[in-house]
Amino acid sequence: MMPLALRSALLIAGTLVALTSCEAVGVTGPGSETRAQMLSQRQLWESQGITSYRYGYRRACFCGDVNALEIDVANGAVAAARYADDGAPVTSIYQSTLPTIDDLFDIIEEALDSRADALRVTYHPTLGYPTEISVDYRFVVADDEFGYAISNLILLPQ
Repeated sequence: MMPLALRSALLIAGTLVALTSCEAVGVTGPGSETRAQMLSQRQLWESQGITSYRYGYRRACFCGDVNALEIDVANGAVAAARYADDGAPVTSIYQSTLPTIDDLFDIIEEALDSRADALRVTYHPTLGYPTEISVDYRFVVADDEFGYAISNLILLPQ
């Protein structure tokens, strides 16, 4: 049997090799540049003062209903949601889980705070809201990735 001190030293050395190997091949999460971009785009969105709007929403994940939706937000809260293909309303339980644009920024921030292995976001060029979000929290975990596509945002009366 190997002495405890030797086992500990080998474990530490193996961990260091594994960690530095990951760094060498670029397996690192999004950094401060991604956070700065998110903060800048969030500030641009908030500066518009938009609280009532409709947008197209599509979620991509291994999580159930991924049909395209139209979401109405009134005074900063989801007020209605319907399926884009037939206009049928979603259930109130499902509607309660749907994000506003501010919630989408929170999702991006959560991915940054959690040091997700991969985060890709594109933003609307003039309004600043996210138009595509793709997150993979851990490369080594199957089916934890998800994404959102946001389109056709229109302003609604306040």
